Amino acid sequence: RPGAATDLMQRHNLGTALPPGDDAAIATHIENLLRAFREQRLPVAAAATGIERYHRRALAGEFAAVFRSAAARASARLAARHVPRF
Repeated sequence: RPGAATDLMQRHNLGTALPPGDDAAIATHIENLLRAFREQRLPVAAAATGIERYHRRALAGEFAAVFRSAAARASARLAARHVPRF
């Protein structure tokens, strides 16, 4: 069964996943890529899909939302305990 990296690659069209121990398959794939490159058959841009959520701005936004939520929860707990805030 493929692992998490293979699942990620397939889900987002990031490239070809090959068995790590299959030297012949890896060599053949590299040869095919080199041939396609020489014949100018490789795409200019990556065909990755669905990877926007991994962009640093998206990740920073997710982190900020988690941080705001945690801060709000901590503030509410302090207020419930009637602890003075600074």
